[in-house]
Amino acid sequence: MQFYMYVKGRKSIAAVFLMPVLFFSIFWLIMGIVWFLVGITNFFTWAGHIQSARFLVYVFQSLVGIGILVAWKYFLVRFFPSPHPHLLFQRFLLYAVAFMVMVFEWTLMRYGLEEVPPSFFARQFIINLNAQIVFVILVVPTVVLTLMDWGRVLIAESILKAERISVSLTSASFLLLVIGGSLEQLGLVSSLFVPSSRLLTLLASMAAYITMTYIVGTKKDVPRSIKL
Repeated sequence: MQFYMYVKGRKSIAAVFLMPVLFFSIFWLIMGIVWFLVGITNFFTWAGHIQSARFLVYVFQSLVGIGILVAWKYFLVRFFPSPHPHLLFQRFLLYAVAFMVMVFEWTLMRYGLEEVPPSFFARQFIINLNAQIVFVILVVPTVVLTLMDWGRVLIAESILKAERISVSLTSASFLLLVIGGSLEQLGLVSSLFVPSSRLLTLLASMAAYITMTYIVGTKKDVPRSIKL
């Protein structure tokens, strides 16, 4: 709804597909579906429907891979706005990331899931070690890009205040999600710490909502370029 309000009335639909806010919105839509399925998975495990829970884990893990691809597209539009002399390089990176996402999906299906010893707080199914390695390869560069992007808008004097705020909120939502999601994705948290990691995810979603609210309210899209 926030994104619809933002693009409503714009003359060029093609221009909408060059806006980072489009891919930011799609990314968080996918993450919303992911965490909705996580909730259903938790209900199925609580009710004893383990096979149904495992099936849903495969579904939302596949969506995680798609979400990572969309996140990369967001950063490529941010760093290489169109028209850009490095458009071919942008496409090459996007195809490379798409290939790695397919590798992630394949390792997920090929080697399956691992179950963390159940506790009072959660019964978890995590991705296998091979899929974890691919996941880290895909996610770590996005953290670096987020920090570069955030640092640029904080340092550059030419950046407008509205743009600085929007990018700061966007970066905060990405970082909180990566931290909270990765801790659980890689099986680094268990028992009482599972709700704690999901609290970070909740904070990330709140930051994303505030970002969209701010962008709609100020009519300022997040900047489309960065000087390296």
